[in-house]
Amino acid sequence: MSDPAQDMQSRARYLAMAQGSNTQVAAGLVVDFGLAYASALEFVGGMSEELQTMRWAGQMLAKERDYRLMLGEDLGKVHGAHLAAQERFGRAYLGLGEREEVAKLVEEAQRKLAKSGRKLQVAG
Repeated sequence: MSDPAQDMQSRARYLAMAQGSNTQVAAGLVVDFGLAYASALEFVGGMSEELQTMRWAGQMLAKERDYRLMLGEDLGKVHGAHLAAQERFGRAYLGLGEREEVAKLVEEAQRKLAKSGRKLQVAG
């Protein structure tokens, strides 16, 4: 039987390599291992430097795979899971998720302000 802590560490590393933020990794551990969210955040906080290294490794893996595909190298059968992972790595590498999240926050702020009769103003 494997050590449960090792399983949690492996799962956390995998989620980080898939470009999950610390809060997303913690949420994944809550779902997978039934931890309390506060405990999961503390566990992830202790691994934060290692998880950042895993994110960089995931980005490099995506770059390498894209480069090999661009050169026409046959990487074997590519199915839906490969394509979904490739898209996620690519979006994380390009920072698209961050821009989308910011755009959603701006839209939400505009809706709230519209209800109150005010407009969103740019500071400066």
